[in-house]
Amino acid sequence: MNALWDATRLHNYGSPRCVQMDGETKDIGHFKRWFERKLISAATKDEEVASALWHVRHLFASERVFLAPTVLWKVLSTRSLFQ
Repeated sequence: MNALWDATRLHNYGSPRCVQMDGETKDIGHFKRWFERKLISAATKDEEVASALWHVRHLFASERVFLAPTVLWKVLSTRSLFQ
C-alpha cells in the first residue's frame, strides 16, 4: 500500500496547485516524474518499451524491467512529448 500512496503523492507534487505536506517540497519525486514522462513518450514509439510499461502497470512485472539496457537506452534517447 505504501507504494501506491507514494506514487499518488509523486504525481500530485508535480501539479502547480498541489500543497505539499509539512516538511516536504515539490522537488520530491522530480526525477521519477521526469523519467515517467520519458517512458510514456518512448512507449508511444517502441513496442518493447510499451510492453514493459504495460506489464509493470498491470503488476505482471517489476519496475526493474525498465533497467534492461535496451529499454533504458530507448527511454533515455527518446525525445519527451511533454515539453
